[in-house]
Amino acid sequence: MLAEEGQHAPTLADQDAWLARCDREYDNFRAALEYLSTAGNTEWGLRLAGALLRFWESREHITEGRAMLGAILEKPGAEAPSIHRAGALFAAGVLSAIQLDPATERLTLESFEMYREFGDPAGMAMVMNGLAIQSARREEYNQARVRVEEALALWGKLGAGKAALALSNLASIAKHQGDYVTARRTYERILEDYRAVGDDRGIAFTQNGLGDVAAREGDSAQARLHYQESLARFRAIHDEWGMAGVLRDLGNLWRSEGNPGAAEAFYRDSLRIFQRLGHHRGVARVLEHLAACAAMRGSPQRALTLGGAAAALRERLKTPLSVGERDELERVLGEPREAMPATWEEGRVMRLDKVVGFALGE
Repeated sequence: MLAEEGQHAPTLADQDAWLARCDREYDNFRAALEYLSTAGNTEWGLRLAGALLRFWESREHITEGRAMLGAILEKPGAEAPSIHRAGALFAAGVLSAIQLDPATERLTLESFEMYREFGDPAGMAMVMNGLAIQSARREEYNQARVRVEEALALWGKLGAGKAALALSNLASIAKHQGDYVTARRTYERILEDYRAVGDDRGIAFTQNGLGDVAAREGDSAQARLHYQESLARFRAIHDEWGMAGVLRDLGNLWRSEGNPGAAEAFYRDSLRIFQRLGHHRGVARVLEHLAACAAMRGSPQRALTLGGAAAALRERLKTPLSVGERDELERVLGEPREAMPATWEEGRVMRLDKVVGFALGE
């Protein structure tokens, strides 16, 4: 089944090709889900809906994906425990987590219990890793660490290569906890594994993670070195998603050093890529960073225009900032927004292409 092929796409090129095929077939997927739901064939409906998770998340059909998953999960007959229901519940939990919906925990825990009922340790590990990510998004890092370590224990028994994903999440969580020794050692362990198998994309992501740790420790020179090595590797394999993320991180590094002018150059390069990819969550985050830079440079009107545009984009996507992100942005823009509310509203109603052009100085 086409929808399930994305779960086994081994390379970035394969994943991109699968997403492009899904783009062309999306109307057929919609029709198939509606038919399966109407016909009462809930098992196939659950299977198809669960398999579309990566497509819905990558193409930002988050609200629609949640609606389709919710409709099939609530159909008579769909409540019976099955592997496909467990997968659909996990997919619903992932999409609801992106929108910071409180229903996330209930859906994902139900998925975990169902995989446990069917004796599927790989499914249990996948869901427990997802629960760890969800806890981290809520900034509940102690709970996140317990959960990611449980996922690692499950994958360790299986000898599965996916343990690298959980290890990366462990490093990220340790970083947020201020446990930089564990974070660095974990990333270094992952880096050795990726180098041993020649996984350039994995190496690039891990070097980026090491850059994050160095930046948190205040070692800007080492952070910049890791980021530049990561960016060069992403460029070599033509991974635009990775490039956009590292460029944004380089912008953050320069901004943390009090150099908004240098930061803006990296943010704009990142923005161009996110806009080309059609990744609006990435666009919104970079607009918020550029707003912070404008405020640092003493340009409150520009800052509020960019901030208002980002807020409107998030509202359309229903993807709010985390508490920490919101508080950080409020510290920068709160006072100017109270003084110039009309400027904020001007940004909110500006067309996205106009906003991007304005942000890029075009």
